[in-house]
Amino acid sequence: MLRYFTYAERDFRRSPDNSDHRLNWEFWIAFRSKVRPVFHDEPHRQLAAANFWVMPPHVRYHWLVEGGKTERAVFHFAFVPEPLQQLVRWRGYFSRTLSADELGEARVIADAVAAAMRRRDMLSPLVFQRAMLDLTLGASEKLTV
Repeated sequence: MLRYFTYAERDFRRSPDNSDHRLNWEFWIAFRSKVRPVFHDEPHRQLAAANFWVMPPHVRYHWLVEGGKTERAVFHFAFVPEPLQQLVRWRGYFSRTLSADELGEARVIADAVAAAMRRRDMLSPLVFQRAMLDLTLGASEKLTV
């Protein structure tokens, strides 16, 4: 179940992200920059910046954006498939840098979810589930090859 979705440009210098507990699985895609989380309990921990992240629920963190401004799509889901849960829980997060083609595919997913959010009809939940599966496969594909 999709619980939150945003797909827009944001200036993190003017409107920084607050460190907070996320209650859902979070997929974060930055289309024009790279980002990294800063963990509340380990603020000194440095992770490499990437443009695709999956974060588990019940972790307190906030996002730092290279350059401060980005166009991004953020999806919060109540659950994700078991293989992705295992992968993310083992590391505490999942990240990678998507290629230009993969970012194009991610944009198609975000466009479809945005249209389904505006429509809000019987098929909207199916679009949301498909997005979750497509994002999960996009994350998992690189690890199983």
